[in-house]
Amino acid sequence: MADSAVRRAWERFWFTPEGRTNLAVARVLLALVALWIVLSRRDLPSILEFPHAIWSNVLFERRLRFGLLLGADTERALWGVLHVALAATICGLATRWAALASGLLLYHFAPLETVVWTGNPYLRGLTIPALGLLVVAASASAGAAPRRGAVETPSWENRWPIVLIQLLFAQIYFFAGWSKLAASGLSWLSPENIRNYVLVLDQLIGFPGGTPGGNAIIRWPAVAACTALAGLLLDLLFPLVLVSRRARWVLLPAAAFFHVANGVVFHIWFQNAPLLLLFVDWEALGKRR
Repeated sequence: MADSAVRRAWERFWFTPEGRTNLAVARVLLALVALWIVLSRRDLPSILEFPHAIWSNVLFERRLRFGLLLGADTERALWGVLHVALAATICGLATRWAALASGLLLYHFAPLETVVWTGNPYLRGLTIPALGLLVVAASASAGAAPRRGAVETPSWENRWPIVLIQLLFAQIYFFAGWSKLAASGLSWLSPENIRNYVLVLDQLIGFPGGTPGGNAIIRWPAVAACTALAGLLLDLLFPLVLVSRRARWVLLPAAAFFHVANGVVFHIWFQNAPLLLLFVDWEALGKRR
């Protein structure tokens, strides 16, 4: 009985038939976030022309893994193709092929900006759009409108891609909380730790006078402790949005507030925050309207 209940829950989670609306919105959201980031980096391929010293610690294996072996002129041409592919993905033109090209090119270019930030190619905002668009490309419909005259019926093929994209997004929060505990244990929650974060980031980014929220954390240990605990609980509990509508009503607004507060207090802006809209049931909203 327990095995069959687990199997039914598993199949309901991944394969409940639904229409194309949520997948179409997910495709547009992913491409819009990626295009916004891409447009803010006017000539990212120029990093390939930086002095050799900047590239000296980048292993050949890593350059090979991401295909960073071409000349700057060729990369600029591919950079232009990425803009066109993302625009086509948003507009639903050659949808699956456009999403595939977008995902592969995002994977190719994402590590470039990390050369001047960190050796880790996974921290700068293009990971989820790249993975998500590849999932869209692998889906049966990519959320594209059905052909003229065709009758659309709900299908499990529209369900698993959006759930997989949501899962990839939710793990950002969970593993952020996990890494805090793995690296520092419960001492991460100490007021002194949060206070030090505020002070270091204020000085690093150029806010010597601090901000009202940051100054409150510095002055009052209780505020710092509550801030740390609330952030950790949000990270660890966020995956509940995958299985609970009630959790979405609480955790999605909390996450949106958290990202705004994180930007104001710690000066850290989460570039993928608009993807919280992935968890809205747009198909149900459309039917109600």
